[in-house]
Parts: sequence; C-alpha cells; structure tokens
Amino acid sequence: MMQIQKPTIMKRRIISISISIIVVIGAVILSSSMIRNKPEPQRNMAKEEILFVKTAAATSTEIHPQARYRGRVSSLANVNLSAEVSGKILAGDVPLKEGQSFKKGDLLVSIYKEDMQAALQSLRSSYLQLVSSALPDLKIDYPDEYKKWSAFFNAIDINSSMPALPELNSEKERVFVASKNILSQYYTIKQQEVNFSRYEIYAPFDGSYRSVSAEVGSVAGMNMQIASLIRTDVMEVIVPVLPEKLDWIRVGGQVSLQRNNGQEVNGQIIRVADFIDPTSRSVNVYVNVNNSRSSRLLEGEYVEARFTGVESTSGMLVPREAFIGSSKLYVIEDGQLAEKEVRIIDRQEDFYVIQGYEEGEILVVESLVDVKPGQSVAPIS
Repeated sequence: MMQIQKPTIMKRRIISISISIIVVIGAVILSSSMIRNKPEPQRNMAKEEILFVKTAAATSTEIHPQARYRGRVSSLANVNLSAEVSGKILAGDVPLKEGQSFKKGDLLVSIYKEDMQAALQSLRSSYLQLVSSALPDLKIDYPDEYKKWSAFFNAIDINSSMPALPELNSEKERVFVASKNILSQYYTIKQQEVNFSRYEIYAPFDGSYRSVSAEVGSVAGMNMQIASLIRTDVMEVIVPVLPEKLDWIRVGGQVSLQRNNGQEVNGQIIRVADFIDPTSRSVNVYVNVNNSRSSRLLEGEYVEARFTGVESTSGMLVPREAFIGSSKLYVIEDGQLAEKEVRIIDRQEDFYVIQGYEEGEILVVESLVDVKPGQSVAPIS
C-alpha cells in the first residue's frame, strides 16, 4: 500500500509548483502591459500644446514722438458794435438778431442819415460853383495846369465822394487856389464825408452776432452799444502745454486737431506765451485754424491737439494692449514665451514707442490672457 501512495504525493507537488510559476509569469506580463499603457502626466501634454500668437520682428525706425493736449476753441476777434452818431437804427443786409451770421463787407446796420446826406450834397454843389468861378483865371494865368483842374471839376458828383485834388506843381499855383478857398472848402467836405460814413456800419470780417442789445427802429445814442460780434472765418485754439514739451513747439509749425466726433482739422502755431500760467503750471500755445463749411469749429468747444516732435528718435511702435503691466512685453525664445523689460519713450493713443530690445528679436504684439512664461508658442503664419 505504501508504495502506491508515494507517486501520488510527488505528482501533487509538481502540479503545485507549475501553478505557482504560471501565476508569477502572468503577473509579470500583466504588470509590463500596465506600465506600457499608463497615460503620461497631464503636465507633459500641456507642454505639447502650442499657442499661435501675433508677432513682429523688432526693428528700429525713425519716429517723431507726439504730445497730446486738450485745447479750447476761441474766436480770433470779439468786437462790440457801437453807434458813432445818433439816430434811428435801420436794417442792414442781414437781420439784426443773435446768432445771425454775416460776411465781410455786409451792411450790418444803418443810422438814419437823410438830413446829413442833403447837407453834404449842398456842400458839394457850392464847391462846384467855387471851382467853376476859378477856372477862367486858371486858364489864363496857368494854362499848363488848366486841363487837370477842368478834369477835376468834371469829376465832382454831388451824390458821390469827392475826387482827389489835383497835384499842385508850384508855390504860385498853391497860393492862387488857396486864395479862392478851394483847398479849405475841399477838406471841409472831406471831413463831412468821414462823418457821413459813420452812419453805416459794415462787417469787418466773416462772423456772427454773439448778442444784440438794440432793435431795428430804436434810436441809438452816440457810443451806444448795438451788438457784440465774433469772428468765425478764423478760429484760435488755446492749448496749455507742459513747459518741458516746449522744445517741440515752433511758431509756424503745423498741428493736428481732433474734434470729439473724430473729425480732424489742421492748424498752425501762431504764437507761444513766454510765461507759465500760475494755475495750470503750463504755457499757452495759440493755434489758428481756417474755418470751412466741412470742418467748422465752434467757439467754446474742446479739441485734442497733437504736437509732433521736431527731432525724430529711433524706436519701434508696439500696440498698447501687448504690454504686461507697465513696461514688459512677451518675446519668443526657443519656441517659448519669455518676459522682456523695455523702455517706453513715448505714449500715443493706441501705440507705445519703445526702446531696449535686440534688433530682430521676435516680439509678441497682441494681448495674451492666462499664459505664463515657458508656454510653447509659434508665430501666426
């Protein structure tokens, strides 16, 4: 019986050992498979994500820096319209109303002058008789001068201003015409013509009525104010400028002016104050603008004046939104983002002028959100 059991025990041991070996081999194979199929960490995948960005190669160009200031538009001339004579106010070429515009040379108002006109016509008529009575003596005693005095006599019109006196060629001739009161009466009439001209007031420039203090039909007294005028064909922009920017300013230089509606007009620097305003601590620069129908500046409105530097500087224009903080940009180094400190030499509306970069360096010129240095990037092709 004992001889029959021994082979059975040995057989069981062999089977047990075989099973153990199979289990170990299976575990090794399974472990190896799991290692090969294990996913890479998320951070490795992030490194392989490439962000495409807008770039520009750093290059230096000649740039004229700009300074921008707010300025106020003012009329180049403000004039009070006053009566120099007394009388009833009559209508002119344009209505005597506040806000009414007019052209240079338009008759603004007229003062009743019929009696003055009649008196002046009477003086001229009497003068004609005076000259006429002297002509026979001039023809005999001054035959060489007679022709010009005859022409002078024929040129006198009692309804028009007196013509110019003939030139007196000798002392003898001067004494003769003076003795006939031809000279004294002539200048008396000329003085009355000057007085008569004060009865009509003409526009000294293109402009409009700022205010009106008298009505047509009312009686004006001497030196009474009738209206206030402003000039509108040429406007003046008063721009306070920081003293350190005055090196940019040149009388006669051009200035770009931008209105609140975006419209741009050009002006010329006419003068620069030679003192600092104690309130604003700035210096007033005066810019003249020729008004036109398409770009008519209004008194009292504010505009942005852009002064361009006289001397150019070397730099690069970079969009303002590309900056990180106040003075840093992203650059591309070995396919990754890196921060770059630059120097801003001028700030314009949408761009900064910078220095402090390497020629040919690749600058990122757009705004980037939620990125950090080390991010893999590539230029947009």
